[in-house]
Amino acid sequence: MAELPPVVAADLLKEFISAGASYLECKEREITRRERIAAELEAKLTLINKNYDLNSKILASRHEEVMRAYQTAEKLLQTPQILEDAAKLKAVLEFLAKAHSDHSLSLLPLR
Repeated sequence: MAELPPVVAADLLKEFISAGASYLECKEREITRRERIAAELEAKLTLINKNYDLNSKILASRHEEVMRAYQTAEKLLQTPQILEDAAKLKAVLEFLAKAHSDHSLSLLPLR
């Protein structure tokens, strides 16, 4: 095997060192990028879980309120005074409609 001239060997060594440094730099950028992505995903997941808990509590509270309104309206609709008076019947039905529309599903966004 023939021996490399020192100039060629030096150039090869420079290229080898340069390629190694470039590889390590690229590898470090990729690690940093993956860590940043992981941190962003973790933050978003935390927000989703927080909003899920809050939305669950909101839904439970609204459900209880609407059910109380429905139970009250049901009791009122079973009384003869309400059934015989069109204005009172209309007021009870409007109360039900308002109870339902006031508790529409406007929850926290999952962003």
